Amino acid sequence: MCFRRLFLFILTLILLSIVSFSLFLLTPGDPADLIAWQRMGGEFPPPEVVEKVREELNLNASPFVLYTRWLKNYLHGNWGRSFVSGEEVSKLVKERFFMTCILAFFAFLISLPISISTGFICGIYRNKLIDTVLLVILSLCDALPNFFLGIVLMIIFSIQLGILPAAGAEMPKCLILPAFTLAVGYIAVISRVTRVSVINVLTKEYILFAQSKGLGRWLIFKRYIFRNALIPVITCIGLELGWLLEGSVIVETIFGWPGLGMLLENALLSKDLPVIQACIIVVGFVFALINLLTDISYFVINPEAKYKNV
Repeated sequence: MCFRRLFLFILTLILLSIVSFSLFLLTPGDPADLIAWQRMGGEFPPPEVVEKVREELNLNASPFVLYTRWLKNYLHGNWGRSFVSGEEVSKLVKERFFMTCILAFFAFLISLPISISTGFICGIYRNKLIDTVLLVILSLCDALPNFFLGIVLMIIFSIQLGILPAAGAEMPKCLILPAFTLAVGYIAVISRVTRVSVINVLTKEYILFAQSKGLGRWLIFKRYIFRNALIPVITCIGLELGWLLEGSVIVETIFGWPGLGMLLENALLSKDLPVIQACIIVVGFVFALINLLTDISYFVINPEAKYKNV
């Protein structure tokens, strides 16, 4: 089963690379014009310079030859240079991706204990007052768009109270508002998945049998409920962790956090093709890797799943 997951992971990366490279071929205009324009510092290139670039890079070759050469360069860390700044794309993406990882990591640290504990409380006390109140709050959190919540938090804590900065990269102050904004939606999803999982476990025969034997609630929770309820939650955590990267695009723009999302937005606005390609590759790779690790951890925690899926 792990080999099958690994095969799908590799296949995903290959398809991702093909899609990313296709942007180079599908972009309106001559790719040689774009590269020559970048080399001349944004000035209009004369025809002889364009032709020289075309011959130098062998752009008249077949798409397959161009793709294999592009892929080889990528695997060796040669991602080209930005059309706008002229900097190495690999260096740009590395710096910005590190900042995005910091934001996503702190959002994850904020959301995980809150969502797991909230889900267990709602599941154990289902249909009680506390369950109803928490579900209303979770629904509200899930319904709030990131950009709206971010602006509201910025108005309250930065403009009105003045206790937290509205933008910047100074840590940890500048990290609090964007991390919390990113974590809210994650908390809502994981909490509700945990609640459903706990309720399902509580209806199992072995739980009812343990209760009939007079075992205490805490002992039943520790021995039977906690681990079994977490098994489906782990898969959801991994999948939603990948979506934290997607959510960071909006959050970074709101708070001016210098991460990969802000880099991608600027690249799209300026049509900086090498940077766009690199962002697609990096985000797609991380998303696929998280899914692979999630599947592996699921089988480690629940070995019986290996045989159920064979």
